Amino acid sequence: MNTRDAMWQVDRLVQLAAAVAGLACTGDLLAEDLGVWSSSEFDYVELGARYTRSSVLMPQKRNPYALSMVRGATSVLIGQATGLLAVQKSLVRERQR
Repeated sequence: MNTRDAMWQVDRLVQLAAAVAGLACTGDLLAEDLGVWSSSEFDYVELGARYTRSSVLMPQKRNPYALSMVRGATSVLIGQATGLLAVQKSLVRERQR
């Protein structure tokens, strides 16, 4: 066991952030697939009105807004996990001085 690990217990937090980001990436892929499957080209899935919004240019067309929110939240989680890693790196560097 490294002395840094004994003093700084951020490894579990980093592992948790990585696991959450990994799960979010899986949700992102599912949201992308659902968006493709609900398009007019495939029409395998029909999303409820609660999860769609009308298009600005074509009001009769419904865009999968909820799926876009899932995909955007995934990007935010990936950014936060990366920020946590950057903070951990700076903490380790400060502690070594």
